[in-house]
Order: sequence, then structure tokens, then C-alpha cells
Amino acid sequence: MGVTLARLRGERGLRLDEIAAASGLDACFLRAVEAGDVLLDDAARTRLADTLGVDPDCFYDGFMDSLRSGLWPTLQDALSRT
Repeated sequence: MGVTLARLRGERGLRLDEIAAASGLDACFLRAVEAGDVLLDDAARTRLADTLGVDPDCFYDGFMDSLRSGLWPTLQDALSRT
């Protein structure tokens, strides 16, 4: 989610504080989202999407893949532990 937010922000040439002001979300919160420290809830995701003119679901692009590769064990990992 944070990577997508940073990419969209960069494509539009916007600073984090500009997006925060336009969306009504806290800049510190958005900084934490971009850093991957927190996730967007549905309300924040919708507000950001409206601000950036994108579909709210775009923030999930690649999110599940990053979870699968980084957090969830692969089948091979699970089998090697048995």
C-alpha cells in the first residue's frame, strides 16, 4: 500500500503534506503508510483514492504478492519443517 501511495504521489509531483491537506489525513500517518509501518483502513483508502483520482482498490496492487513472498511461508518451507 505504501509503495503504491509513494508511486502515485511521485507521479503527480505532490508532497506528502499536500496530500495530507487535500485528503484530511495526518501527514505523519501517511508517512507511516509509505514506510509500510501501518496499513490503510477502508475510510483512509477511499479518501486517498478520491484525492488522487484513482480507484481505491489500486492500493492493493502487489500487496498480496508482497505478503506471500515476505510473510507467508511457502509450501516448501512448511514441508521442510515436518
